[in-house]
Amino acid sequence: MKQILLFSLFLLISSPLSANTIKFDGGMEHEFNILDFYPSTYIPNQDSILSYGGLVYLGFSATMYAGFNQFTLSLLPGFTITNPLDNSDNYQVHFMFREAYFRFDGLDVSVIVGKRPLAWGEGFTKQYSFFVNESFATEDSRYYNIEVFKRMDATLISMGLAVDTKSIDVLEKPTWYTPWIYIQYDQELYTILSSITMTWHEGNTYDVKGALDFQYFLPKGFELYSSFAYYMLKESILGQEDELRFLAGLQHEYMHDNNIMLISFMEYAWEDYHNLFAMGMIASLYQVSLLLAFNYEKELNLEGSPSILTRLTWTMSTHFEMYFEYSHYFTQQGTISHSPRNTYLMSLSTRF
Repeated sequence: MKQILLFSLFLLISSPLSANTIKFDGGMEHEFNILDFYPSTYIPNQDSILSYGGLVYLGFSATMYAGFNQFTLSLLPGFTITNPLDNSDNYQVHFMFREAYFRFDGLDVSVIVGKRPLAWGEGFTKQYSFFVNESFATEDSRYYNIEVFKRMDATLISMGLAVDTKSIDVLEKPTWYTPWIYIQYDQELYTILSSITMTWHEGNTYDVKGALDFQYFLPKGFELYSSFAYYMLKESILGQEDELRFLAGLQHEYMHDNNIMLISFMEYAWEDYHNLFAMGMIASLYQVSLLLAFNYEKELNLEGSPSILTRLTWTMSTHFEMYFEYSHYFTQQGTISHSPRNTYLMSLSTRF
């Protein structure tokens, strides 16, 4: 860890002096989460629970060109302020890096080391090809990782390793490690992506997942896509769940005068004996974008236990974003985590 910090300090000092382009970046994010239980047999007098998460960061991105090669260093240090759900009177402050990575791009090979946004696979509501994050694609997915990828005509081969980022941010030992390999084949009308990921969890348990993504471009702005994932080995706590994941979707993209874009989508997903139906719309008008999504989840092994998820995202250029999510769970079980409840999540972020 000491060597990594010294090397990062050296890059921090030397890169801006020799870079061709330097971009400074900073921002603030605030997230409020309310868990509201309504009266039930199990918890008749449960009060609402409020949690808060805040992030402040400031840094730079420097790029240097050497012939056909490109070198990029991005450092965005910051700190987080959290107020967890299980202890509403306790605020925790931690130093962290929102982004901290070095990237080399050659003619055919690229290498990236550090913390950065990382995701792949099709789907607005789910990404089953992605190694950890099987949730809404709009959510933030930044991980410490190393990736090497090579392009060969229409084929892209990626190999890498990612680790538990939250533990590293608070200087603790990672609780999971995930190596991966994926191959993506691109043609004018379709794209095929296949991947294999293995996740090692704390306690020497392993999950091995194979996934296949397919994307097909139809006439008049329509696109058909699907994602299939199968857990070939599940030794972790996830082993009690179903081994199959499946998603199919249809989207339509409309562009007018390069200033107005409208994307509509419908998706169906299957996981852990749940049917999930989703539909949504993304509207972009002169640097203002709005995402409205509705998600309905129905368990097959329990009666009267669906959940409804609605989310709304408003983005003003790249400098301001407001995000609101409302969930209503109908499940009535004997534990607090499964009791009838509403959840409200609001996030505000500003970049400067």
